[in-house]
Amino acid sequence: MRAINPGYIQLSVEMNIIHVTPQKRTRFAALILLLEEAEGELEGEWRFNVID
Repeated sequence: MRAINPGYIQLSVEMNIIHVTPQKRTRFAALILLLEEAEGELEGEWRFNVID
C-alpha cells in the first residue's frame, strides 16, 4: 500500500478550467502555460484543459 502525503494529490488527474474569456486567458496566461508544460512532463498522469 502506498502512503499518501498530506498536501499532495495522487495522480492521474484531469483538470478542466471552464468559462475562460479572452481577458481571463490573458490574465492567467503564465499559470495556463505552467499547467500545460506539466501535462507534457507528466506523460498522461496529468491532463489539463481550458474550455471557453
